[in-house]
Amino acid sequence: MASRFETSDGPKGAPSEVQVAISGVHLDLGESLQAHVDRETRALASKFCHGATQAEARFSKGDRGVGFACHFHLHAGSHTSHDGQGHGDTAYAAFSDALEHVAKQLRRRKRAEVEDRKHREPRKVVEALEAMA
Repeated sequence: MASRFETSDGPKGAPSEVQVAISGVHLDLGESLQAHVDRETRALASKFCHGATQAEARFSKGDRGVGFACHFHLHAGSHTSHDGQGHGDTAYAAFSDALEHVAKQLRRRKRAEVEDRKHREPRKVVEALEAMA
């Protein structure tokens, strides 16, 4: 199954060196879920933050023992980290919910960086032109 964070040519950017820790609180996690978490986390990190170094997905039973909960933490480098909480009927749904929260944070951060660059670049050009005059 392809990751929703991949392009048609595969994951964007270089392969991510992010270390992914997956744990369950009083739960046994299957290899399929662990592989899914690893694949989706690496795809997200390679798309939005090439400096990501660590990620952790922690699964537990949901509220009142119904469903699943997932806490997802991504250390994106430069003293930046992002957290997401997710709940769902399955562990996969809970992870997807938590991952979407982190993806939204990363999209907002990336957009803010791009907007900041747009506002900073013209000043450098003006300063360079004034220095040449």
